[in-house]
Amino acid sequence: MKTPRRNPLDKERFLEGNRQKWVAIGLLITLSVMVSNIVAHIDPALGSWDGASIAPQRSISVAQAAKPRTKRQKPQHGSLPQSIMMTQRFLRFIPFILKWEGGYDNDPDDPGGETKFGIDKRSHPNVDIKNLTKEAATEIYWHEYWVKNGCEWKPEPLGEVFFNACVNCGAGRARTLLGDPASPRTAADFLAAQDAFYRRLSEARPALRKFLKGWLNRTSDLRRFFGL
Repeated sequence: MKTPRRNPLDKERFLEGNRQKWVAIGLLITLSVMVSNIVAHIDPALGSWDGASIAPQRSISVAQAAKPRTKRQKPQHGSLPQSIMMTQRFLRFIPFILKWEGGYDNDPDDPGGETKFGIDKRSHPNVDIKNLTKEAATEIYWHEYWVKNGCEWKPEPLGEVFFNACVNCGAGRARTLLGDPASPRTAADFLAAQDAFYRRLSEARPALRKFLKGWLNRTSDLRRFFGL
């Protein structure tokens, strides 16, 4: 009995079927790897994509979880980035501040306590006031007073007068003296309001009366500095 001869077309179909099967297996393996990587990138607690690495995320304590997330602080309107170099305008005026603030002092009647170049211990508890250098004080004035309060964006000399008040009276009081931001005082009006504040303060707190003459001499010198 003769064995029936196989149709060549059947062999081709068999080989083609095997090729398709192995291609399908390869695709399944590739898809499985991709899914594994995706799962590894998902935070199981939040169900969100971390987009960084496949390492498991560090667990946090209950106290950390309960702590509200803090939003990134936006710079005040018109303020300069903290990393920018000191401007020529600031560098022209800072000697006036350093001249009037003077060197080291620790007057018991001064609310700021230990002070050098006008940098006080109460506002800067982590600064070694006694060994503070003039360069370090200038850095503090640049970042914490000039930049932070947007002095560069105020017209000259109002920006400088406002800066001087931020240093001598505090930023909150300086903003009050400035008045309505949409229609701020002129530099001359600002200084008049500052003098009136000093007089009211010395009347309300007799221990500060000994500073009144120096405060008023400083604003008078500021008027001469800018020809006001």
